[in-house]
Amino acid sequence: MNQSVEHGKKTGINDYGEISVTVSTIKGRLENAFKKIRSSTGEEVVSSALLLTQNLITVGDTINGHNVITSEPKNSLNGKIEFYEVYLL
Repeated sequence: MNQSVEHGKKTGINDYGEISVTVSTIKGRLENAFKKIRSSTGEEVVSSALLLTQNLITVGDTINGHNVITSEPKNSLNGKIEFYEVYLL
């Protein structure tokens, strides 16, 4: 997981109704691949990319300008979170 990607974290909404975003660079592995998955709302969508990272990513964030549709923690054998599997739209 040594690729650098831009993580846009939603921080709120300003007085004009625009979404405020804080952008930072994180490490991970970004793979371009199409896969049919269920979004956090239960809707079936086609993901265009997969990100594997050790950073917490939530639905509503962006990665390199792509919207996050699901983020699922993956545990190691000792029960601790090893990485997050993040699907992008």
